[in-house]
Amino acid sequence: MYKEQPLILTTGKEYLYSVFYVPHEPPNGGKGHVVIICPPIAHERNNSYRVLVHLAKKIAIEGTAVVRFDYTGTGDSGGTFADIEVDTCIANICKVASVMQMHGKITRISLIGVRLGAIFATIASQLMERANDLILIDPVIDLKVYLKELEYIQIINRVFGLGKNETSSTKAQNSMDQHQMEVAGYSFKKSFLEDISCLNRCKMSIRPEQRVFMLFTQGKGVVTKADMFYDINSVETKVLKTKYGSFWARDNVYEVPELSEEIISFLLKS
Repeated sequence: MYKEQPLILTTGKEYLYSVFYVPHEPPNGGKGHVVIICPPIAHERNNSYRVLVHLAKKIAIEGTAVVRFDYTGTGDSGGTFADIEVDTCIANICKVASVMQMHGKITRISLIGVRLGAIFATIASQLMERANDLILIDPVIDLKVYLKELEYIQIINRVFGLGKNETSSTKAQNSMDQHQMEVAGYSFKKSFLEDISCLNRCKMSIRPEQRVFMLFTQGKGVVTKADMFYDINSVETKVLKTKYGSFWARDNVYEVPELSEEIISFLLKS
């Protein structure tokens, strides 16, 4: 079993809300090992929330400590969504990792990132003192496509009654031109979208000691590991076949057993 403990971490003027899952009696493989879950943002964060909570509990039951948290300006953390920045999200991950290392003898850190959180986790892993494993779930590799997906969601919202004086397509185009988009109740500001655009198709490096596991739930059209990393020798990939498909795109998924099983299996490998 495990103990669930809320943690409030300070980051400058704001605070990070996090939840620490501590196994009561971790097996030998779990001692000194902590998993940090890096969620997606906006509507994808809300859609994947229950799945990631379930994942955290399953990992803790297996004997490994887990931390879930919300980026500054999201979820239960301080600030507003208008404050969100790419650099801040990356710094938040590093902050959680450093706090874990200060409060215990940590010998292994694993980062699990979902969608845009996978990109944040990968960049953060290069800045952290220790980041042994990267588990990337449906990483947003083509960020231009990601922005187009946001635009599509916005158009759908307009069609179903959010648009008033202008047509939905006109409003969506005006919003994109200004780099300000409202998607599912979230307003993306100019600087954040510009930072995402700068990361577009930016290949990343892997530390020699790092293991990387890329999990895809989208099926056909999945990009290859070579699209994201220079060195692909340490990268393992798998396409999951689940009845839910992309859980982060739906608001009615509570758990994805196949996802938990694959991740736990990877974490248990020495």
